[in-house]
Amino acid sequence: MKKALIIDTSVFLTYISFNKVYRITSAIQLHNLEVFVNETLINEIERNINKTLQVDANPLEIINQILTATTLVKIVPSFTQSPDPKDNFLFDLAIQTNSEIIIS
Repeated sequence: MKKALIIDTSVFLTYISFNKVYRITSAIQLHNLEVFVNETLINEIERNINKTLQVDANPLEIINQILTATTLVKIVPSFTQSPDPKDNFLFDLAIQTNSEIIIS
């Protein structure tokens, strides 16, 4: 059975910054993980990817690698108790996908 989890935008951007997103996508496959993303998370990556990249890499290719390795879902915004209100969507994502872990 796959372990369901959420990876925060900041974690993706850290790996993206040195064109190492393959380490995340490989770990997802190797350890039989199901990582959920939503439109908000992907949009956040897209908004910050060019500021983050420190090497020559194709941002669209990186986004496609993430989308291929993860499961894109729609959520209904309802969680309001995050210490950082911008992160409420991460809790919604975790709760609504029955994910056990948020990596932040």
